[in-house]
Amino acid sequence: AKMSQAIAPRSLVVLRMWPALFSAASIVLAVLCARELGAGRLGQTATAIALAIAPGILAGGHLLSTATLDITLWTAVTLLVLRMLRTGNPRLWPAIGAVLGVGLLNKWTIGFLVAGLLVGILAGPERRLLASAWFAAGVAVALVLWAPNLWWQAQHDWPQIGMLTVIQGRSSGVGETLSWIPLQFAITGFAATPLWIAGLWRVLRSDDARPFRALGIAYLVLAFAF
Repeated sequence: AKMSQAIAPRSLVVLRMWPALFSAASIVLAVLCARELGAGRLGQTATAIALAIAPGILAGGHLLSTATLDITLWTAVTLLVLRMLRTGNPRLWPAIGAVLGVGLLNKWTIGFLVAGLLVGILAGPERRLLASAWFAAGVAVALVLWAPNLWWQAQHDWPQIGMLTVIQGRSSGVGETLSWIPLQFAITGFAATPLWIAGLWRVLRSDDARPFRALGIAYLVLAFAF
C-alpha cells in the first residue's frame, strides 16, 4: 500500500494491482503443485481454470489484504514441500523457511499449515527429511525473518495474540464450527471442489501418490483443528 502511494498517490487501480498479481501467482503456483502431483497438460489446465473462477481467489484478488498474500504464500510453501517429498531433497528446507518467514511477517496463520505438514511428514517414512541439518537451517531462516515482527509484538504487549483471542471467541460457537465445512466448498467453487476432493482421496488412499500422503494428512489435521 505504501509503495502504491509512492508510485501513484490515491490511485485505486495501482492499489488493486497487487492483489490481482498475488492471486494470479497463487493460480500459477497451484498449477505447479498439480504438476508435482503428476498432472499432465489437461490436469494443469483444469486446475488453472477451476481456480481462476474460484470465489475465494476472486474475492482475495479484489482487495489488498493480508489474506490475499496469505493464500499465495500457503501455496508456495505447499509447492516446495511437494517437490521435496517427490525428490527426497532436504536442501529445499531453507527455501521453505524463507517463504515461511515472509508468511509469518504477513500473517501468523501460515504456522498452522507448517504444523499440519510436519504432522503429515512425521506420520510416514518421509520423517527422515527432518533429521537433516538442512531442516535446522530452514528453521533458522524462518526465525531470522520473523524476528522483527516478534520484536515489535513484544514491545507492544503482543497485540496479534490479543486479536487472535478475540477472533477465536467470536467464531468458536457450534454454528460457526458447522459452517466451516460448507464454507470449504463455497470458497473453492463448483469447478475446483471435485478436483480437491478427488486429489485428497488420491493422496490418502492411492499407492502411486504415497510420497505425498503428508499433504492429505495435513489437510485432515487442519480441518479438525479449525
